[in-house]
Amino acid sequence: MTSRYNLRNGARIMSDQFIIDSIKTFKERCLRLVHHKTLLTYTGQPKLDDVRLFFLLLPFFVNGKWKEGQEEAAQAVALIQSALTAHDDIYEQEEISKDQQLTVLAGDFYSGMYYQLLAKTGDIELIQLLSTGIVSISEKKADFYDRKMLSFDHWMRNLTIIETLSFRQYYEYYGEENLISLMENGLILHVGQKTLNHWNESSLSNWSEIFLHKVHTPASSISSKDLFFQALDKVEKDVQDLISNLNSAPVGAMNFVRNNLLHHYSADIR
Repeated sequence: MTSRYNLRNGARIMSDQFIIDSIKTFKERCLRLVHHKTLLTYTGQPKLDDVRLFFLLLPFFVNGKWKEGQEEAAQAVALIQSALTAHDDIYEQEEISKDQQLTVLAGDFYSGMYYQLLAKTGDIELIQLLSTGIVSISEKKADFYDRKMLSFDHWMRNLTIIETLSFRQYYEYYGEENLISLMENGLILHVGQKTLNHWNESSLSNWSEIFLHKVHTPASSISSKDLFFQALDKVEKDVQDLISNLNSAPVGAMNFVRNNLLHHYSADIR
């Protein structure tokens, strides 16, 4: 994967189409890594979200090239997310269907491919780092399900770890600390918007259901839903400020953030 930079008034320009094409190419490479005929038949393609993939590619867009081993690490994090998402798709039922059993196996398969991918690089330190992160993410997910009620702040802290920890570890390992705030706020805004869309469409996701039924607020305070809107409004403002001040990022990459994250929920959901 090569970069395409032009200079315009001192700013690095990367076309919007190049960003989209790069995400598509990266997704295709990840899908080839986990191609399995039986799993494909029964569970479909692994869930690889374009916004998540964008944030895995953001260091490449900003630096204009991959650091040694970084592309493989980005693919590994994508597979981690696929594995965790596959396991999230299983709901507790008295009987587990064949499709559900295969979905569990799909998650395990993606996890195995992540280890295999990083093993090829021989980077034991990164494997240990990401493995520790997976344990933390799993603990926070269990906390969601085990607790009868959660405070809003507790819910948001857990959600941030679940959605961003693997990305943060990947960024820190390759010295991309200047991009972490944009990544974390962008991913939280993205998952928040998806939750609100499910909410508005009355087709609840796991996170929406937990938010509705387990988050409690002081009796005299505003509703949990309004708290969520307030939090997302702040996150969206932070994202706007971050992309305005991140001079090192190509214009096309910031256009992707604007087009895919900003103003993607409306007041009629309230």
